[in-house]
Amino acid sequence: MDKGLRDNWLEPMNSLAHFSVYSTCEGHRNPEGAGGSDHARIWLSLREELYASLARMWQCNRAGLLALISEHFTDPNTHYDFFHEQNRQTDHIRNFAPPKSAHCDGAMAGMLDQILACSPSRDGIGLHLDHKEVRKTKEMPDSVASWFDNTVRTLRAFDSALAKAVNK
Repeated sequence: MDKGLRDNWLEPMNSLAHFSVYSTCEGHRNPEGAGGSDHARIWLSLREELYASLARMWQCNRAGLLALISEHFTDPNTHYDFFHEQNRQTDHIRNFAPPKSAHCDGAMAGMLDQILACSPSRDGIGLHLDHKEVRKTKEMPDSVASWFDNTVRTLRAFDSALAKAVNK
């Protein structure tokens, strides 16, 4: 685990009701292409027990689910990648917000159609959030710490809103 990752980020991420964190990185200065990520990131997978509830919500309130996603993931300093993996094949919707476009909404709707028709026992749904800033210093810049603060707050709010929406 990266030494700069703080408990006040890790603990809330690990207590999300609908997502499991499978990779978190503070980003590293990579002189001369030495391995590792030069961007901070949080990578999540949707917990399998949410698939059925999410599928029901999608069938009953498509616009509501798309709005929920769009209203929470708006940070222009973040690359968003919502993906579906099935039998080692992965489909992506990258950078679905911001800026939002009709194409992105259409692509998101089409992907959610595919995703929610799949079997959670062999498929995966995930969300990658990557900070756009390239890490240039050894010590964590304030901008990266601020990104983690904001992103963790957004994830908690989205997780809570999703819980309320799927339980209606």
